[in-house]
Parts: sequence; structure tokens; C-alpha cells
Amino acid sequence: MPFVGTIIRAMQVIYVDRFSRSSRKHAVNEIKRKASCNQFPRLLLFPEGTTTNGRLLISFQLGAFIPGYPVQPVIVRYPYVHFDQSWGHITVAKLMFRMFTQFHNFME
Repeated sequence: MPFVGTIIRAMQVIYVDRFSRSSRKHAVNEIKRKASCNQFPRLLLFPEGTTTNGRLLISFQLGAFIPGYPVQPVIVRYPYVHFDQSWGHITVAKLMFRMFTQFHNFME
């Protein structure tokens, strides 16, 4: 994804393949490395491992908490009028198209 991939790299996203043990281990090591070093901005983690429609809280995955650093809980909401951008059951391409063509995208 040429355009989106550039944004993802700039945000320093830590990729995780949930079905790969080595990928999960690598993600935990990256979290430890970035959380323990002042060179990186603070980490934003989604410990549920995904996003939901916001109607319920799903089980947290342990990987985000393994490094043992203090955690500041935050709730992120995306109020909307026409398009719910909280992922749902659509493809990434459709999600990005709908977000980029919506007049306003709000976040609280």
C-alpha cells in the first residue's frame, strides 16, 4: 500500500501476526525497547489486539503488559454521522476510502 504504507512507517507501527509465535515475541521485544528508551515517543497500544464497534470491551491480550511499564488507560471514540470508522466487518481498502471521502472525521 504505497500511500498508507508510508504513513504506517512514519508512525513506527509495530506489526503483529497474531497467529505467529515469533511475531508476537518480536512485538513484545519492540514494546520493551521503545518503552525503555527516551528516543521514541510514547507508545499507543491496543491491548485488545484489535478495534471494535465500541459496544463492548473484549479480552485484553497480555503482550502489551509483559514489559511491566506503567499503563495509562485511555478511551478512544470516533463519533460519526454517516460512516462508523471503527473498522467493523469491512476491508482495509473500503475503510480507508470511506474515511478519506467523508467530510469530517472526529475522534474523542
